[in-house]
Amino acid sequence: VVITGATSPLGRAFALEFAKKGFSLCLISRSEDKLEALKKEINSLNNLVGIKTIAVDFDKCLLPNFFASIFEELQGLDISVLINNASVDFFDYFTESTIHQLHELFCVNVFALIQLTQFIVKKMLLRKFNSAVINLSSHEGVFPSAFSSVYSASKAFVDLFSTELAKEVSPKIDVLAFRPYWI
Repeated sequence: VVITGATSPLGRAFALEFAKKGFSLCLISRSEDKLEALKKEINSLNNLVGIKTIAVDFDKCLLPNFFASIFEELQGLDISVLINNASVDFFDYFTESTIHQLHELFCVNVFALIQLTQFIVKKMLLRKFNSAVINLSSHEGVFPSAFSSVYSASKAFVDLFSTELAKEVSPKIDVLAFRPYWI
């Protein structure tokens, strides 16, 4: 199971649940320290689970060759589940948004999700068994609110992308857009 945003509360919950079920994990997050702490926590619950960690900041994903080392780390893994949980948000007037906020939000919520999904789905299609992709969306993608126009649009993209991808890869891969409210 590959989980992005693994050290966030939701990512951690996914990691703990899959570890309880005996799945090997590849945890991806920004902070190496937080990844190591989560790895220790999981090992204390189930030390038989294989755990790989990758510390990476997806807001740099437009740099040339950004994904090369990530793809290399994932190359030999049999990935049955991908959980695209990495996400950023900001709440402000669109006209007050900084270029850094817009860049980070697009990179993390949209582009990194597409790149990682494409790489892993190609591998999943070659598996003997079925697989699953869970993309973190949000209620904001369906019911946008004031001060979150760009975030809402990014989550609407995740919803539509998930729906369309499901049509392309079904029945071999189940694709789900998970839309939590406030976390």
